[in-house]
Amino acid sequence: MKKYLVILLSLVFVLSTVGFVFADDAGMDSVRAMKPGAKVQIGGDARVRGKWVKNPDFDSDAENDTRNWDQRMRVKITGEAGNGFKATMRLKVANATWGTTATGQRDTTSHESINVDYAYITLPISSVVVNAGSMLRYYGTGFMPGQYDDGYDTLEVKGTFESVTVTAFTNKVEEFNVAGDDNLKDRDDYGAILAADLGDIEAGAIVLFHNDRREEPDPNPSLIGVNGTDIGLYAKGNVSGIGITGELAFLTGDTNKDSADNTPFGLMVQASTTVGAIGVGVGGGYATNGFTSDNNYKPTLLFGRDQHTAIAEFGSEDDSKAWIITGEANTDIMENVNVLGRVGYASAEEAGGGDSASLLELDGAVVVQLAKNARYIFEAAYGNPGGDLTPDEADAIVVIANRAEVYF
Repeated sequence: MKKYLVILLSLVFVLSTVGFVFADDAGMDSVRAMKPGAKVQIGGDARVRGKWVKNPDFDSDAENDTRNWDQRMRVKITGEAGNGFKATMRLKVANATWGTTATGQRDTTSHESINVDYAYITLPISSVVVNAGSMLRYYGTGFMPGQYDDGYDTLEVKGTFESVTVTAFTNKVEEFNVAGDDNLKDRDDYGAILAADLGDIEAGAIVLFHNDRREEPDPNPSLIGVNGTDIGLYAKGNVSGIGITGELAFLTGDTNKDSADNTPFGLMVQASTTVGAIGVGVGGGYATNGFTSDNNYKPTLLFGRDQHTAIAEFGSEDDSKAWIITGEANTDIMENVNVLGRVGYASAEEAGGGDSASLLELDGAVVVQLAKNARYIFEAAYGNPGGDLTPDEADAIVVIANRAEVYF
């Protein structure tokens, strides 16, 4: 009972700042702020999805096939105080796999929990905008690790000058409350992002410095004073009817180097266009020296764990390289129904180079637009392993998944 009371009080606290007015405009003016001149907007999304995974480790004898359902609801609340001043937050509710307790009942630690996805304030000051709080960063295309749909406790200052936007920020990565001279010496990130709108092309760059100020040997001597710098470039847009996306990242310094003291590096490119009623696309990725892409880089259904069909991120072992190429086509087979087919081939060397493992993948998907703000998606992937490192008895992986999504 105490758990339910805490949840109820939490919801009451969140919604107590909002005055509700039921109007005759289908909800367009159904929520108003209590302060004159201010307003509140509420929206969000919800999903329910299920999947079946056969041979996730490419071994049919392991009996580790899985089938499960999960769900998630997110509620976004934006309170506008006027003149550009506002507060924004998003809550995750019932973000859990069905039946994950020993008794088969709902997981009370997840289904009934409320998690803060982000919560920050926006302060326009002169020609710049200051954002401060718990935020998600969206840099580039989702390839560079840790910089796309990733959360930070951060302070950023953003300014737009004609077609160029410059963002300077600092992240509080870890706050140390220890005895001694290191009490005020925490782990912080300092960075800058430049993005330019060049008409049909958007291009940008990021420089991020990881700084650990600690000097004392306790409690983790091997991690004291370790620094590094991440550097990235990206571009995306349309050239002569062809959509092009590219991104690269260098990860330098002690925080990033692999076991052979090499600098991790990654690169991806994608191109797409339309031929008659068919959309076609090709893409490729390259990684070396322990580089692992962000989970939002999703070249196929089996790579990029921001999607529930994936089993891994794209990346390489230390002192070695990996690559992937893809080709796909999609078309509308009827109104509001789109089908997609994709083929991908990935190869990764063992640590230190030499022999490699490979994966030939076939993907298929059907997207049904049920309404303007609701859709159903069915997806299937087949991955056949190969290469020198793959045992002769290795079996193919099969993933079948579906989900329903609602946006409000």
